[in-house]
Parts: sequence; structure tokens; C-alpha cells
Amino acid sequence: MPHEHEAGPRRTWQLLPVLGIALSLHLSTVPAVRAAVTELRVATIASERVVHVRAVLVPWLKEVEAATGGRLRMRLLAGGMLGRDPGQQHWLVRTGVADVGWFTLAYEHGRFPALEHAAHRIDAADAVEASARLYEAARMLWPAGTGTRPLAIYFSPPYVLHLAAAPDPGGSLAGRRIRIIDRATAALVAALGGIPVTGIAPMELGDALARGVIDGALLSWHAVGPTGVLAASRVHLEGPFGMSVAVLAARRRSLEALPDDLAGAVNGNAGRDLSVRHAAALCRAAAAAREQALSRGDIIRPVSGWERRVPPGMRLALAAPACPRDKGGRVP
Repeated sequence: MPHEHEAGPRRTWQLLPVLGIALSLHLSTVPAVRAAVTELRVATIASERVVHVRAVLVPWLKEVEAATGGRLRMRLLAGGMLGRDPGQQHWLVRTGVADVGWFTLAYEHGRFPALEHAAHRIDAADAVEASARLYEAARMLWPAGTGTRPLAIYFSPPYVLHLAAAPDPGGSLAGRRIRIIDRATAALVAALGGIPVTGIAPMELGDALARGVIDGALLSWHAVGPTGVLAASRVHLEGPFGMSVAVLAARRRSLEALPDDLAGAVNGNAGRDLSVRHAAALCRAAAAAREQALSRGDIIRPVSGWERRVPPGMRLALAAPACPRDKGGRVP
């Protein structure tokens, strides 16, 4: 018969399997700890209906989130939710109100002189190729003092002058109030007898044109649908009106604060390819809008030589790379 001091240890070892099962059952009921989710705020004054937001920016945000396994949330604040002033969009990113923002160089005149100079001198066959080359140039020409860095940069299709009624014979815009884009288009409109108008946000243009607040607007074909300009105009003059250079930029401190893998997901999905995707999407949308105007009987008229009305130093700003076309003349 075993001694009393031998029974204790033997009984303890017999209970260990039971304790192990109970502990495993307890642990199985403890909820798993979720990985922390980091959020970046992405601002744009453009509506989600505009093609570059709907067809490129939103899918890109989802691609970045998927690459991080959901640990990074890209929160889109579209339609000017953080402010509708086009001239304040880069400021939102520089000051940290937004982490990523969309803006155009036209509203940042003087802040990117080297980049603006390069944009008007890019040697490329079309707007898509020009966008790829400009992004590569921007990597070297981007001013360090901005506290931001480009994620994409691209050309819009050429601007078109959309009017509610045809201009006077000879191309005069005498007395017509035209919403302009920059100093070069302001000089051109004034030289043609028109009145340059600023201060009207893109999403307000259609209403302003329909109510007679303005008589025309300079805008690329790709944006005439979402802004209401297509519905309010019947005459479209295609000529030397320039284009816009758009930028998607990130705040450096916001990216540097991310873990390396999350920052890598943002940077790795941006750059040259994202720039090309934007430019190609705009060109396809521009071709579709132009075809819609033609199908309803609108007047689309080419004009030439108008650039000679402005000082020589501004004429380069009125040039624009065209959209690519296949052998059948269609935008691919």
C-alpha cells in the first residue's frame, strides 16, 4: 500500500490533462485582438461623379487598403468637404488638415515654377505619355520646402470654350462673361473683347451658365457632364486654350509616421502608373462627352490663331497635348 506522501503527487499529475482542456476552452472564448487601423484623410474638391475620382481615385484607395490587409483606411472627403476653395487644396495637405489632397497647378501659380516650366515644354506624343514624363520630372523638380510629395501628376485633355450661344462673327467675345482658368486664358478672353470671370467653383459652373451669370466657361470635355456645363451649353470652340496639370500629393509627415509596410503600400501603388491611369481615364471621358454633344446637334467648331492675341510670353501656356488616338481616330 502506498505511503500517504506518495498519493498527493500522483493525484496532481492525473488532474493536469483536465486542467489543460479547461484552459484551452477558456482561451478559445477570448476574442482575438484586432490590429490597429490607421486612417489617412484624402481631400478633393471634385465630386465623386467626376471621372478621375470615380474611375481612378476611388479604385486606387481600395487597392491601397487591400495591400495593407485593411490596416490602413483611406477616407475620401470629396466634393470639397474640407473646403471648396481651389486655391486652398494644397494648403490643406501642407498643414495636416488632410493627409492626401488633389489640386491643380493653375491655383498654385509661383509655388512650382520649375514644374510649370517643364509642363509647357514636355516633348510627348499625347497627354498620356506627357503625364508619365511629367511625373518623372516632378520627382526631381518638386520643391522640398512644401512638406509634400507627389503621388501622381497628369495632364487634362485640352480646354474647350463652352458657350450658351455662338460668338459674334469674326470670333469676337465682346461683352461675354467667360469663366477663365489662369492668367493666359484671362489675357486671351480680354483680347477677344470678353470679360474674364473667376471665383466660380467647378461644380457651380453649370448653374451659373444656365442662369446667365456667365456666358461661357473654359473646361475640358471630360468635366462638362458632372459640372452641368454640357446641359447648359450648345456651342463648343476647340482651340488654343491650354490645359490643366493636376496633382495628387501627400503630406510627408503623414507618410513618415506610418509603419514601413503601410507607407510602402501607399508609395508602391502610386507614381508613374497612377499618373497614366488618370490621364487615360480623362481622355476616354472627354471623347464620350464630345460624342454626346455631337449626337444632340451641338455646334463644335475649331478655332486657330487666337493665341496670337496674347503677348508672346503667354502663348506657350495656351498649348496642350492632345489625347491619344488609334488608327481609326478613336481614343483607346
